[in-house]
Amino acid sequence: MAEGRRRPGTTMTREEVEKIFDTYGPMVLRRARTLLGDEDEAKDVMQEVFMKALSEHPQFEVSAQAASWLYRVTTNMCLNQLRNTKRRRVLVMENAPKEASITGDSELAVLARQLLADADESWSRAAVMVHVDGMSYQEASEALGVSTRSVSNFLTRFRTYALERMRRAS
Repeated sequence: MAEGRRRPGTTMTREEVEKIFDTYGPMVLRRARTLLGDEDEAKDVMQEVFMKALSEHPQFEVSAQAASWLYRVTTNMCLNQLRNTKRRRVLVMENAPKEASITGDSELAVLARQLLADADESWSRAAVMVHVDGMSYQEASEALGVSTRSVSNFLTRFRTYALERMRRAS
């Protein structure tokens, strides 16, 4: 049997769990911190992500596919956390800079997280991937499992929603 592979049904050793955490922990924490803007909440989400990974995938191994799965799960958990606490805000506006940031306590970051919390989930995910993560429409479409046209539609709807919310607020 190849190194790092276990027989189905066997329990992971402490060393295997530590290797997975050491390999992916920083990425998961960084992602959660970026989306939530709060260190303690990011650590809580990181713990939930790894509990989910180890309970749903008892044969979890270090791979590019595992990293992609963890990134997606972390993003989804953070967006759900923001939505559930009504603290989600988006930085996506008509002329948002490409290097958009939703971290910190600035007025714009707070607004961005609130907009993300209240918008349709598909729109929010597309907005985060394209405007915060800097993904291309093609990369976002692959991550979301939709066409590039759908990504474009999600972003258009999100911008319209965000602009309308900001008009009503002023």
